[in-house]
Amino acid sequence: MYEVKYPFSGAKEAAAFLVKTGRNNNKIVLHPDFEGMALLHYAGINEIYYPTINGYGSFIKFNDKRKPRSNRDIYKIALRDEIETMVFNGRKSDSAINSIGYELIYSPTIHSTVPDEDFWIYGKKHP
Repeated sequence: MYEVKYPFSGAKEAAAFLVKTGRNNNKIVLHPDFEGMALLHYAGINEIYYPTINGYGSFIKFNDKRKPRSNRDIYKIALRDEIETMVFNGRKSDSAINSIGYELIYSPTIHSTVPDEDFWIYGKKHP
């Protein structure tokens, strides 16, 4: 009953935004990785870029091969791979994201009961 009134995760709402705007067909980077796997299911995405494993996949393994990444690392990856959409969960990105050509295009309308399960979506600015 609690999940009906107050969502545990914002994945469903964020995924609906991705589908509605067609961004579920874009290359997407997700950071941090472990809270965001539900997003793939709800948005019908087959794979997403996980910076902690330095590659694409539909899920991640929780093992010692995962490497923490800074926002700066994420920005370099996005520019290198021409990523159209970046998803940050648990927190907004820092303001430096604007200087590399991305803008906030989605923020949660209803915050989840677990703050780490909220999503903020950034899209590449087009002239």
